[in-house]
Amino acid sequence: MERLQIKNVDQVGRELGVDSGRLAFCHALVNHTAEFPVVDPGLDAYLARMAVCWAHGSDATVVTTPLLPGALEEHYRPLGFTPRLMEVERASPELRFGDPLGCLAQGGAPVDGVHLPSRPVLLTSFVTHHVTQLGSALFQPYVSVAANSKLAMRDAAARYGFRIMPGTTVFTVGQCREAAVMYNFPVWLKADGSGSDFVIRIDRPEDMETAVRTMIARLLQGWHSLPQRFRSEALQATMRTWTARLKETGPLDRGYELPKAMVVEQDGRTIGRVLANICWQGLVTAKGSRYIGHSDQIISPDGAEWWGSKTSQVELSEATMASASGVCDWFREIGYRGCVGPDALIIELPDGSIQPFWIDPNGRPAMSTTAFVVHNALMNGEGGWINTNLTLPRPVESFADLREQVGEELLQPGGHNGVQAVLLASRSEAGAPSPVVKMLFMSRAGLPSCEGQIQRLVSERGIVRGS
Repeated sequence: MERLQIKNVDQVGRELGVDSGRLAFCHALVNHTAEFPVVDPGLDAYLARMAVCWAHGSDATVVTTPLLPGALEEHYRPLGFTPRLMEVERASPELRFGDPLGCLAQGGAPVDGVHLPSRPVLLTSFVTHHVTQLGSALFQPYVSVAANSKLAMRDAAARYGFRIMPGTTVFTVGQCREAAVMYNFPVWLKADGSGSDFVIRIDRPEDMETAVRTMIARLLQGWHSLPQRFRSEALQATMRTWTARLKETGPLDRGYELPKAMVVEQDGRTIGRVLANICWQGLVTAKGSRYIGHSDQIISPDGAEWWGSKTSQVELSEATMASASGVCDWFREIGYRGCVGPDALIIELPDGSIQPFWIDPNGRPAMSTTAFVVHNALMNGEGGWINTNLTLPRPVESFADLREQVGEELLQPGGHNGVQAVLLASRSEAGAPSPVVKMLFMSRAGLPSCEGQIQRLVSERGIVRGS
């Protein structure tokens, strides 16, 4: 599969055969349907800010929630990110950022009273469009739901020739327990949804009850954040029923039907030696698929939190690339066009063979896709990068405040000691500053330089990895 070095959103548009003005990058519109739950009402307001990082050397209009004060003029523009900026406040803190922008595909339609320009419009950081044969990008929620469905990917595996981790689709509380016993512990409980919130590791039989309750509570939390018009009578009845059940004391009844089907999946370590945990990234077009790159996942030492990703040290085999091609064929057949970032474990089996097992479809650009774009734009893809969440010693009020906490030179063009840092997103809101930031560290000298810089921030400045 031919490799594609993406440097900005205009290039994505050319590959898809559409003007970038008809592209919208939006994570929220994948999630914001009754069928595809959301969890954190503020998550997309946070991720929306990554959109600027797709506009290196581009005059695309970036629609985003307000950036960290000073970041555009003091950070992004000096680094060569040249978007037209449209900052849009959310109508309500309880609304996901993507929902009021659902009419963006119409081009120039009012959004909360703001008329979007007919010039290129870039919304948040995730392509979730279906590109029609007419060459226009239109929102197709059902396509995005399917392209992010763990259950749908499981059903497609045999037909498209790629492997998935052994697992069972479950519909009742009792089936969750039975499947976990069948596969032995640890196992993973998964539900359709975006991100690690819908993946829970269960280490012991006695943890199953808590895991099921936690997963259902997360589903309910997402549905409660949906505007009323997205809630069918059946969904509202399910929400009422399960809200009451979660208040019950004692174990949940084995016969209770889950609010939606889930998967109990075997842990990769129980079937072989896990060599790598990767995110494979590509671009699905009408003509075929292009390979963007693959990254290694960074997981906290206790395995409970995703810390970020980094340039992979693993060379993928022809068999793995062929398997990825099968995943892309599935994306294409269901109608998805755009960036994808499916996750896989590379496992050495007892017979000595090395095989990829796909564990999450991620029918959207992964976090690492933005890292590839920025690294390609600023360093032509040379060296290595680490994309990670950081918690600073105090909430960040402005870009000047961020620069003071991490070091003056690090965020300036050229960086510090050969390491260039780029702010991908900040969780700070107007009147509600947050200490959490997502940052990218890059160096032509490779990963050790990036890791060394992060370790210095941790040891010398009291910064904590993770969020």
